[in-house]
Amino acid sequence: MLLLLVPLLFQDPGVPEAFRAWQLQHGDSWVLRVRPGTGAGRFLYGGRARAPFACASDADYAELARVVLQEASGVLRLDESTLVLQELHRLALSRIGSSDKVALVFTQEVRGVPVVGASVTVLCAPGGDLLALDSTALPQVQSLLTLPAVDPRAAIAAAHSAYAALEGRAAGTIGVPELVIYPHQPGERIVPRLAWAVELRTPVADGIPSGRRMYVAADALADVLGSDQLVHTCGRAGTNDLTGHVDSFATPGVLPDTAANPETLQAMRSLRVSSTAGSAVTDAAGNFTIPHTGTTPVTLSFAFTGPFALVNNAAGLDYSLSVPFTPGVFQSVTMNPALTEEVTAQANAFNGIHDFRDYLKSIDPGENTMDFQVLANVNIASTCNAFFDGFSINFYLAGGGCPNTAYSTLVAHEEGHWANVREGSGNGPDGFGEGNADAYAMYIYDTPVVGQDFYGPGTLIRTGENMRQFCGDNNPGCYGETHSDGQVLMGALWKVRRNLNSSFGDAAGDLIADTLFVSWMNAYNDGQIRSIIEDHWLSLDDDDGNLANGTPSFPEIDSGFREQGFPGVDLNLIRITHTPLADTPNEFGPYVVSAQIEALAGNVITAAEVVYRVDGGDYQVLPMAHLGADQWAAGIPGQASVARVDYHVTARDDHGYRQNLPRSSDFSFLVGVVLPVYAEDFEGPGDAGWTHGRSQGSDDWQRGVPQGKSSDPAAAFSGLACWGNDLGNGTDGKYANNSANFLDSPAIDCSAFSGVTLRFRRWLSVEAGTADQARISVLAGGVWNPVWSNDLGVNSADFGWVEHEVDLSAFADGNPAMQLRFEMTSNFFVNFGGWNVDDLRLVSIRPTGDTDVLLLSGPSAAAVGQRVTYELSAAPPSAPCWVYASRSAAGSVINGHAFDIGAPRFTAATGTTSATGSISWTSPPLPARGAGLTVYLEARADQGLETFDSNLLSLSIQ
Repeated sequence: MLLLLVPLLFQDPGVPEAFRAWQLQHGDSWVLRVRPGTGAGRFLYGGRARAPFACASDADYAELARVVLQEASGVLRLDESTLVLQELHRLALSRIGSSDKVALVFTQEVRGVPVVGASVTVLCAPGGDLLALDSTALPQVQSLLTLPAVDPRAAIAAAHSAYAALEGRAAGTIGVPELVIYPHQPGERIVPRLAWAVELRTPVADGIPSGRRMYVAADALADVLGSDQLVHTCGRAGTNDLTGHVDSFATPGVLPDTAANPETLQAMRSLRVSSTAGSAVTDAAGNFTIPHTGTTPVTLSFAFTGPFALVNNAAGLDYSLSVPFTPGVFQSVTMNPALTEEVTAQANAFNGIHDFRDYLKSIDPGENTMDFQVLANVNIASTCNAFFDGFSINFYLAGGGCPNTAYSTLVAHEEGHWANVREGSGNGPDGFGEGNADAYAMYIYDTPVVGQDFYGPGTLIRTGENMRQFCGDNNPGCYGETHSDGQVLMGALWKVRRNLNSSFGDAAGDLIADTLFVSWMNAYNDGQIRSIIEDHWLSLDDDDGNLANGTPSFPEIDSGFREQGFPGVDLNLIRITHTPLADTPNEFGPYVVSAQIEALAGNVITAAEVVYRVDGGDYQVLPMAHLGADQWAAGIPGQASVARVDYHVTARDDHGYRQNLPRSSDFSFLVGVVLPVYAEDFEGPGDAGWTHGRSQGSDDWQRGVPQGKSSDPAAAFSGLACWGNDLGNGTDGKYANNSANFLDSPAIDCSAFSGVTLRFRRWLSVEAGTADQARISVLAGGVWNPVWSNDLGVNSADFGWVEHEVDLSAFADGNPAMQLRFEMTSNFFVNFGGWNVDDLRLVSIRPTGDTDVLLLSGPSAAAVGQRVTYELSAAPPSAPCWVYASRSAAGSVINGHAFDIGAPRFTAATGTTSATGSISWTSPPLPARGAGLTVYLEARADQGLETFDSNLLSLSIQ
């Protein structure tokens, strides 16, 4: 089995061959994700490769990692000599039901020049067996020339000019240029470029501070290639020892400092106590001891500073308290007794910094990411914001309807940006930095809300319960603003935590979530919001080196990411095979859903259900009966026509794994009579009367083969061609800015039809309707009438061809020249792939109608060779009539009318009813080949355009 996942059309041709060789050597359970832009391997995981020797020391692991990287060089397209070992982490994952792991993290350099954002992680089991390789390094970069052709002074000038254009103001400070290799991506492919990295900053004195690391080409002209944001807004005491305890009034919980949430006394951890007799640092309980032999009182000083925190008061002098201590007497000290806003902000920042560090240490005592003195500036003379500038975290005074911003989740969020930098993931432009900083805040304080009551009681800044959907690996930063973009990641990570709590209980669920989160930050440097993040979490959760059989927390992790719109990971631990139910005129039911359900990992299927709803109502659950072997079935009750029934099949095994079919949508069928009106698959030599145009900007509608760019499909749903906005043939695949364009159908005659409904295959990606609008309209009475539009509040992003159905009856029924219009209207900013339309049909959906109006009577049993006589009555006078025979009673549609008799059928007799609406019919002798069979009979009579049916009779031939 070759499982090679390629998100873009571009791929290094040598990678599949190298991956096949890897699988032959190490097993076919290995999975490879290919990195967009390079075509080289990004993440190799899912199996277990035995170590050539056992690792007993850090040096052994480092040597083994080099061996592994050399073997995998064809898959990753890397020269191992360009990699520099930075750190080794021992991940204690066995306590959450997984297995302990060792992560070795490398950066990349070429002759001493660092590659920006490049890292390689080698994930091993204890002892050295390889579990995963992850690479954001640049392939085949070792031959790049590293002698700059651009003077650093020219780079500074170019960087300063670009910085001023981006920030709208000049830089106050400019750093010394550093020579780097930058992963420039002008199109689909990433190109390594020698560049000067220049850091420029504007201090807070000039308003909200700003800072950027600008990358200026050093190999040709001094062109600016890109930039990174640097500022991101939201024992036993001796007899005469000096001993005591330190508390401070600070804001409790996750709410801000307001009258409704008054300060409480809280122990000050890791706070430095100073005196002429020496100094000490308080312990986790706020206690301290300064060794001393004297007997006279000593004055001790207390301020919000310590080895891990330095809090500065931007509004004046830093808070300090001096208290005389008597040697040998334990004394307690209370800081901030006056409960002032400015001092409370200092206490809150000091507490928040230690909450962050203590959280990391509680998960991994060896975690040292934040083992330094974090600088916090509080009470800055502005309102309603906070920021991280690369050197400090900063918080504003109360005002403008907002509280003092130095409190709980806001401190954690800003320090989370700092942790992102120190962990190597950074704070990239697609929202990863904001989303992950939010995740730190949520996980540390075990709340989905960041900035509770920020704008007043009951308000918030962001929540992990948001449903902002992932827009795809090829469409980063799709919401146009980093905090909004980051909600995709924060939402997924909160839902994983919520799911774990639901399955394992709060304490165990929190421990699993926290351990995976901290281990992920230590082991991998993602840096961008991509679907590979879930792969990384699963590789850490895996307990046996075989992802194909799942992981201990796979259902909770996978469903959390899927709920946020990520594609999820399909392990296929359960296989469900089912033929979807077709439209039916049968109102009596039941509609039997049969499925073959198999457990593929040695587990046992314990339950299966059909989950259905009618006409968009509440879902109902039907347990499926186990019929033996792998067969399961349940019957959906009959429904009065016209009705739409949506349903899916779900199954569970004895390990808690759940599988749905379909995975993220429903099967659907209609109860009623469905008649064809119009069909077009767009495969003909011409456009078949379809036209397109614009009322503003550009007309980018095209018919042809889609190219898979900008979240568009790489192929039509059927055949070769479809219609779409910018199919990517020589272009980027995105719909145009500031445009309003349309695709119109030819006039379609619906004069003889009712219940006209549009059915087509759709692949749509569009920004929320408040910005860009995708609409379907119908021309009636000379006016285009909207019948469907995209969601106003969230982006729409299909990850595959979906069936879309729209009721057109209000404007199409009886319309002799109905026209359809697909519209796209865009603003100036974010662009997606837009419409893709294929296999379009119009159908007429009618009620099943009156049934069994006619009366058919006759024997129910007869012998071979015997003649049988039937009489039809209650029929229209002088009407053409038929008698049908079949061995099926599954129902069928004849002349648009629902009959009880099924197909195949044959006409047993024809005739014309009498003036009283009756007729009789006698059969030929019943043939011998019919012995033992049951035959069903039903009569039909027509009056004008109306068709009538009779009751259904059965005849047993003996």
